[in-house]
Amino acid sequence: MRLHLCALLCLLFGAPLTATGQLCSGSLGDAVLNESFDKNTLAIGYNDYKFVYGCPDNPGECTLTNFMFGCGPKTFYVTAGDHTRIISHNPNSNELLINATNKPGLVYRQTVDGLCGNITYQFSAFVTNMINTGVCSGSTVAVNLKFTITAPDGTVLGEYNTGAITQDGSVSWKQYGLFFTTPSVPTPVTLTITSTIAGGCGAVFAIDDITLKPCGTQVYVTLDNDTTNVKDLCAGYNDPLVLKATYLGFTKPKTIWQQSFDKGDTWADIPGADKDTYKAPHLTGDTTVLYRIIVAEDVNFNSPKCRIASTPVWIVTHSAPAAVPMAEVSGCLDKTLTMPLIQGGSNFVWDGPNGYSSISMQAVVPHITDADTGIYHVLAINDFGCTVLDSVHVTVRPSVTLNVTTKYAVCEGQTIQFDASGGGTYLWTPATGLSNTAIANPTLVVTDSAKYQVLIENTYGCKDSALVDVYVYRKTVANAGPDKYVIEGDTTILNATVKGTALQFYWTPTDYINNPQAINPAVNPPLGQIVYTLHANSAQGCGNITDNVTVYVYHDIYIPNAFTPNGDGVNDVFRILPYDKYTVKRFIIYNRMGYPVFTTTNASAAWDGTRNGQQQPAGTYVYYAEMALPDGKVLIKKGTIILIR
Repeated sequence: MRLHLCALLCLLFGAPLTATGQLCSGSLGDAVLNESFDKNTLAIGYNDYKFVYGCPDNPGECTLTNFMFGCGPKTFYVTAGDHTRIISHNPNSNELLINATNKPGLVYRQTVDGLCGNITYQFSAFVTNMINTGVCSGSTVAVNLKFTITAPDGTVLGEYNTGAITQDGSVSWKQYGLFFTTPSVPTPVTLTITSTIAGGCGAVFAIDDITLKPCGTQVYVTLDNDTTNVKDLCAGYNDPLVLKATYLGFTKPKTIWQQSFDKGDTWADIPGADKDTYKAPHLTGDTTVLYRIIVAEDVNFNSPKCRIASTPVWIVTHSAPAAVPMAEVSGCLDKTLTMPLIQGGSNFVWDGPNGYSSISMQAVVPHITDADTGIYHVLAINDFGCTVLDSVHVTVRPSVTLNVTTKYAVCEGQTIQFDASGGGTYLWTPATGLSNTAIANPTLVVTDSAKYQVLIENTYGCKDSALVDVYVYRKTVANAGPDKYVIEGDTTILNATVKGTALQFYWTPTDYINNPQAINPAVNPPLGQIVYTLHANSAQGCGNITDNVTVYVYHDIYIPNAFTPNGDGVNDVFRILPYDKYTVKRFIIYNRMGYPVFTTTNASAAWDGTRNGQQQPAGTYVYYAEMALPDGKVLIKKGTIILIR
């Protein structure tokens, strides 16, 4: 469905643009003057207002803008674009925004020469009140503009007052202006717009698209005797396109037909097309052409400033959906056949053998049989009614059916052998872990849960596929944690971990343990040592694991008195045992000269008999240790240690 320009503007910008005043009721010509305040316009000196960059917050100021927000402060409306952008999307256009005073002021002045005598012209502009409702205590002063046309001798050729241009709750552009007739002897004319408000608060307005256009009687154009000004056609149409113009009020008229290929931005005369009728040439492909007729008195025809134009007629041709050579498609017996996708259409009509019919873009034939063999036709229709007829030739081939186990649940690390059958060739994806992707029964060493697809194909190209789910039960892993060293009477926590699927775990023996079924139980054994065993069993059969931890219970802090750092793996280092809940604050070893050879605050650190990488001599060394007890008290231990080599 095609939207006319007015309807399109209503959708994009709200209320339609309206005209107010003594405007031309006939046809207009191209603009003699067209002021859209583009970026090259020098605003200084155009009027009686002081030009500023940014917001014209004070009465008597003006600016050029195409977006205004938060001025006044927050007095003006927000406008997302000037009027020119609404009708033409000109990226360089602006509006002239004026904060008027309580004195009459010149808004715009321009002198135009080269007009024809005894010709009617329309002088107009688009204006909007920019004041928010509610400012100035709700008593804003409405703008009143005066349009005047004068001859060089001061004769007023036309004058028009807009009256109050009031607020209406939004930025609403309205066209104001008048039409006038030039003297019989051509003369320059001066066009002025002035503000004529009385005193008061909030007279802020914007003006844009000030134009002067020739005005004449209505010029009508029909296309094939139809008054519709837009015609959509399919490429390859046969009907002639005859444009016919009707007009009155001319003594000795002269005409020329024009065409535009850029949607009316520029127009070009059609050589020899100077009659009231014009037969448009045949158009092909996707093409948009605008036609209009230009009319003027014979004596004025060579001056574009004196001619009027009809409303353009749009002729738009659309390509039909693309036709392609007949497609050859093979269907597999008793399977669903999907037809090739037809491009370019929006509606489709299929027919074929065995009474087949469909209106889908991509039709399907379910459970195809030998009776469905043959040629299928499809009529593709686009949004403009353009059509193309395509065809598909279908041959039915022997089908193939896949048989395969689709679900497996195994322990991590086990091997699966798949068992597909029914095809000529096989393809398994992904290839991860598979022994071979191109055979019926590849093996898989299971490391993780995954989905595999198997695709089979026979010699006729018929295929079948299935997804195979492999679910992995994690193998059992158990670690009873590091050995523990405690002082008699202390309680420690066993730092065990377990991993696996559907695990059951417990501790033995149950002596001096608060919860044998807890993964991190608390234990409080007596003096000596005790070995606790962690048992972890998989309910899915993925492993039964045990691991041990020894808890050493001392009457006091135990520190060895000798060590042999000879690398034999026995008593090679000297350390303080890492007692549970005890923190090493300082641990220092001195040589016999009193120099420290080892210092740490890490309970797990140990001296290997070296200093700065150099082996220290055998002999006696002194140690000093400070340890924080669980209650915060500090325990000091010192003594000697013998290094034996």
